[in-house]
Amino acid sequence: MKQLLITILLTCLSFAVFAHGGEDHGTAKKTAAGSTKYFSSEALSDKYEVLIKYGELEALKESVMQLFLSDARTNRAIDSASITIKILNHPGLKPTLVKLDAGTYQVKAAFPANEMYDLQVTIDSKLGPDLLQVSNIEIGKKLETLAEAEHHHWYNSPWLWAFIGLIGGLLIMYLLMRNRSRKVAATAMIIALLIPTAPMNPTMAHEGEDHGGSTTKGSGLSSAFIVEKESQFLFDILTEKTGAGSFYQSSELLGTVTASPQGLAVIQAPQTGKIVNLRVTPGQTVAKGQTLAIVEQQVEAGTQLD
Repeated sequence: MKQLLITILLTCLSFAVFAHGGEDHGTAKKTAAGSTKYFSSEALSDKYEVLIKYGELEALKESVMQLFLSDARTNRAIDSASITIKILNHPGLKPTLVKLDAGTYQVKAAFPANEMYDLQVTIDSKLGPDLLQVSNIEIGKKLETLAEAEHHHWYNSPWLWAFIGLIGGLLIMYLLMRNRSRKVAATAMIIALLIPTAPMNPTMAHEGEDHGGSTTKGSGLSSAFIVEKESQFLFDILTEKTGAGSFYQSSELLGTVTASPQGLAVIQAPQTGKIVNLRVTPGQTVAKGQTLAIVEQQVEAGTQLD
């Protein structure tokens, strides 16, 4: 009976050691990361920045795009502007423009073919008139996505690793049941516990498992980040041209100055004397140069004569 319990225990241990290679903790698919969500084209001058965003567009259908107009120097959305859009080499196409918000417009047009187009944008606002060309508006192009591929190999089969675990468990059981080979059995057990619990494929490593964490491929850090144009307009993210300037070791702050309850303010007059007239009261707001009190000078007679 004792030997039977040991056999069952070792068999279960062998499954725990070897059967982790084909286990799935969620989804076995690699999640596509970094997929393209939209296309964009932009044009920049010394006055304006024009950004056009669009998704998958098809010819002979109404195409809807977003146009963002901002100050090239400050990135501030331009609220009032007169905008005219023409499609180069296609004078018969007349896009319609609808204002959605400050600096945000909707452009609608029907393109005749799946090809690349250039837009000519004429702008007039308080910054002055200007003409920009937004190139490479691609009609008919599909958004690029990373293919989700499952890698199925014969050596990743859970049944194979279960069979290897069973054979390994029987072998360890056989060695432990021999009194003369306990050291060998202990060594075999240690080696079995040191075997990795996943197939040693250097190209896959741990990427096939999903433990509920991030699905983004790779963990490299970057100093760059993307802020959508809509968010820039919403949170007033502005830019300023860098250059040489003066640095003042002071800051201008707006707020209320409140005296400490245990604080003590000492006001001293340039001459010693007696206060004959007090023109302020405790808690009163005072200004620079205001007379707070009149002090009568107290000096001896000799000093007064001098």
